[in-house]
Amino acid sequence: MRSSGPRAQRVRRLGPTASVFASRSIARLGCLVASLVLAFVVGCSNGVTVYVQLQTDYVAGVEFDEVVAQSIERRSAAIDAGELFARPVQVAEYRGLSSARFDVEVSLRLRGRAVATARRSQPLRGDAVVLVILTRDCREVSCPAPGRADATECVQGQCVPPECDDPSCGVGHCTRDDQCSSAAHCVVARCREGLCLQLSDPGACETGERCVPESGCVPVTGPVDAGGVDAGALADAPSPPDAGADAPVTRPSFTLQRWVPGNASWARVEVNGGPSAPLEGAFPRPGRDQLVLLTASELAMLDPATQTVVERLDRDTIFPELAGLTVSEAATIAPNVFFYVGDEAIRFSWDGASSSVATFDWRVANDWTGDFAPSSYDIQGVFYLPDNGQNWAHSTLCGRAVGPYAGYLTFNGIGPGDSTVAIYDVPCFMFVEEVAWRDFTPFAVPGLPSAGNILAVDWLGDALYVASTPPG
Repeated sequence: MRSSGPRAQRVRRLGPTASVFASRSIARLGCLVASLVLAFVVGCSNGVTVYVQLQTDYVAGVEFDEVVAQSIERRSAAIDAGELFARPVQVAEYRGLSSARFDVEVSLRLRGRAVATARRSQPLRGDAVVLVILTRDCREVSCPAPGRADATECVQGQCVPPECDDPSCGVGHCTRDDQCSSAAHCVVARCREGLCLQLSDPGACETGERCVPESGCVPVTGPVDAGGVDAGALADAPSPPDAGADAPVTRPSFTLQRWVPGNASWARVEVNGGPSAPLEGAFPRPGRDQLVLLTASELAMLDPATQTVVERLDRDTIFPELAGLTVSEAATIAPNVFFYVGDEAIRFSWDGASSSVATFDWRVANDWTGDFAPSSYDIQGVFYLPDNGQNWAHSTLCGRAVGPYAGYLTFNGIGPGDSTVAIYDVPCFMFVEEVAWRDFTPFAVPGLPSAGNILAVDWLGDALYVASTPPG
């Protein structure tokens, strides 16, 4: 009997929309584009590229300090405490592949010892993104299951066949966060790719403590083993520093940066009183010069002038239709507020000036079409500009220059860091332009993190704001 360890795994396939982006990205490198009807991209003559991504609820820097991917050759990356894997993070890249099948083993390691391993064998028809999800509910599971010799892999605590890359084939398949339960007070339960993850709330523990889902906040001076708190790590744990009665400690779960057109770099904004829960999005507050910081439970109103959160509202009270949903991003596109949840856009009319309860308008699938439509499954930021005064958009597809538009920063299906900005012409009701994110003027300015860390992008007043993770 082979002990499998945690092996919940998914393959992010290139759907028709993602294939459009993949095709254009590869075309820039001189490759030939295959038929989009087949929903995949034929690689260049020198082989195809596979990007391996990891998503996990093991605590980075505590329960594992290294990620190792083993395929044609070994790829390894050291992990620092504070790194977040709540969203897919690229851990390996393999170029020039000619085989019809890609085999990879991904391991989480702590001090050189493997604590979780996942193996995946995937047919190759062109460039691909392989997403491996390791969930902690597989730690004590040994596969194959009795009487199921073919069920060699663990998904959501159950043994399944290796070709089962979807948790719905024989195991529980979540669709909403409220279908998942938390293992400790410092844990936020989230539904990701159909699987329940126990994600640590970075601000729930005191200084000198870290959140381990089964143990809660524990004082540590070193790594914690995946099977429980290392006894040696508890000795002589430092006491939290005295912040003083008038200096409450706040630990925003994100960093915020601001850029005014014409400046040579992005500037860090120190947020006072910012939410410590994971940030799901941000959007300008209608009727006020404030930025709304959105978490799973609250709306925190940030005044950019003072860099201070000046008001907090309960999210489910203002937007009850969002209860239990994970928002990938939010945007104010006058006169409405949009929330992007999976493949749906949910629109509200909200009187932000008076904080009155929103009126639920409608929800619609993101069935965007056309060459410039972004991939809706991973929107990183949406920002609305009332005009094109900065001349960042250049299309004349609608028979005139672009006027009011919304910019969509999205991951295009080829790998982290290869995000794009798609321009939606509001009066024209269509996407008219798409560029690599670093080719869009504001994102070419020094001072931003990698695209994979960006959580939200918003235009407010005379400046563009970017919220990103991990916390600084």
